[in-house]
Amino acid sequence: MPTDRDCSAVPRRSTALPQPEGRRTTISTLHILACGGGQVLRRCFWRIYQDRLLGEAAAVAFYALLAIFPALAALVTLCGLFVDPEVAARYFQDLAGPLPTGAADVARDALGRIGTAGGGRIGLAAGLAATALWSATVAVTQLFAALNVAYRQTETRGVLRLCGTGVLFAIGAMVFVMLALGGVLGVSVALGIRAGSGGGVDRMLQFLRWPVLLALASVAFAFTYRHGPCHARPRWHWSVWASVAASSVWLLGSASVSWYIQRVGSYDWLYGSVGGVLGLMLWAWVSSAAVLAGAVLDAELEQQSRPSTDGALPYP
Repeated sequence: MPTDRDCSAVPRRSTALPQPEGRRTTISTLHILACGGGQVLRRCFWRIYQDRLLGEAAAVAFYALLAIFPALAALVTLCGLFVDPEVAARYFQDLAGPLPTGAADVARDALGRIGTAGGGRIGLAAGLAATALWSATVAVTQLFAALNVAYRQTETRGVLRLCGTGVLFAIGAMVFVMLALGGVLGVSVALGIRAGSGGGVDRMLQFLRWPVLLALASVAFAFTYRHGPCHARPRWHWSVWASVAASSVWLLGSASVSWYIQRVGSYDWLYGSVGGVLGLMLWAWVSSAAVLAGAVLDAELEQQSRPSTDGALPYP
């Protein structure tokens, strides 16, 4: 357990002895959290305010919103090639756990229209997939720009490399979501499970989706923090801590938005038919803000682990 003497290494003017030249000294995560965790969090909040990351999150949310519906439509249409599209849409509605109430209603209506579409599903799926890929690439590129702000880096990648990385990220994200949801959907269809059936297996799946979402989001966030911004790749050690924190904030924020819209908010009364869309936009903004907050935490933890030029530990 750290003592006051141990924590004296964290202040701005440290008395730690200089380290041998060329030697890289890192600090354990527990030492940082015990001695300077509060200061790291204060710097994170200040960075979010100073760099206007909430505004950057709004820009990312706008472009992400343009990609959500084509991606969902393409996903349901592709699934409809193998199972009945109405059944596929019904099961995907059950998996809309992190979506707030208004956003889930909008997604349900969109999926219902796709599910009742007639023939030409292969061409429809291809067109929707192309639209979703283009929209997702634009959203990913905007996310890269916001991550550069969070890490305080300047974009030095060429246009071709940046666009190529964005396309690869967009394809990877779509495949990742399809595999994750497809696996749950396949198990549900195989077992004949339907939400609200009251079965023990159904309740278990409804409960397990949250830790599964936390694990999947943590993996996706860690990969994004490592390969998204234009910077020297940080250690996985710090990215894992930041991604778990960001995923937890994302799930809590999604639940809070859903609770607010359902219990407190008056979107339908005030905005009418566009209330659900605004609820979805609010959820996308909260999600983007959680991702950028995790990026700031990753940058601050990495900075905190590096010694200063005189061998002392970095400023708190």
